[in-house]
Amino acid sequence: MTTDSNPDAYRTLVLNADDQAGLCVVRSLGKRGVPVTAASDTERSLGSLSKYSADAVVHQSPTSEPDAFID
Repeated sequence: MTTDSNPDAYRTLVLNADDQAGLCVVRSLGKRGVPVTAASDTERSLGSLSKYSADAVVHQSPTSEPDAFID
């Protein structure tokens, strides 16, 4: 791990932010000052609504549309 003090150096994408585990990851990293982008296949996921989420993205479902998810 680097010792860079710039928080943007650690910007993190949290996948599966629509369940409890994803929300816990978003909160844990956000509390430590890491900028977090919450990603989910639903518009209003738990992680995207967290005050610790700096940004949110919606992606295709990896289960029902695996090829679109990869793109």
